[in-house]
Amino acid sequence: DLPGRYVRPFLETSSFGQWNYPVGVTLYGLMNAAAMTGRQDVLDYVKQHIRLCTEFYDYGIWDQEKFGAASLNFQITAIESLDDCGSFSSTMLEQALRDDDLPGFRKIADRVADFIEHRQDRLPDGTLYRLHSSLAGN
Repeated sequence: DLPGRYVRPFLETSSFGQWNYPVGVTLYGLMNAAAMTGRQDVLDYVKQHIRLCTEFYDYGIWDQEKFGAASLNFQITAIESLDDCGSFSSTMLEQALRDDDLPGFRKIADRVADFIEHRQDRLPDGTLYRLHSSLAGN
């Protein structure tokens, strides 16, 4: 026992368990393709991936507050852009419709909604944008 010491999990995989824009888009496509083709194994993969992210969310917030940065899925604990939260959150909400026991999804959804409503940059007409570009798909 070492008082004052911590063991921190780190996510070192290239995709499984990751929360980021391309993985969110990929999981959304997998979810819909699997639903159309009846591939339960693929639906289970998507569910397990999203559950891993939602189950570690509270830890990630604690980790960020304690150490200044989360050791896993920092994009959702330190949202700085729509890319950090948009595609994966949309996929998470779709999964929540399919899974009535998705832990922590509501807390994450509320945080993302707050970011989009209060912190995401917008033009005067409400269009989402970044410096030198507009987010036409949003």
